[in-house]
Amino acid sequence: MQKVNMNKRVSDAYVGSAYTNCVSDMMQIEEIRALVKGMNKSLAEAGAVDRRGYPLRYRVCLKGREAIQKAFHPRTGNPISYNTWNGDVIGGLSNSARIDVYIQRRR
Repeated sequence: MQKVNMNKRVSDAYVGSAYTNCVSDMMQIEEIRALVKGMNKSLAEAGAVDRRGYPLRYRVCLKGREAIQKAFHPRTGNPISYNTWNGDVIGGLSNSARIDVYIQRRR
């Protein structure tokens, strides 16, 4: 897993980017998920809470980047790869060449 576009990052939750055609990167995502799952279990057993009294839990968030097959804008007919306001790839993770991995606090 590698860091991509580090100069443009504003999130402290960013872990790295994994390429979907690389088996070792996909295995690292599974390892991160297992790590966060174990951490959440340990936090629950310890009864960890934040300053407001809410339980501490974390989640792994995957965001698709670099669309494999671009869609076409319905009015202009130009190719587009992102359609949502938050930059998600059209077609979801299955249409992504790269996946950004974030560990965020669950609310």
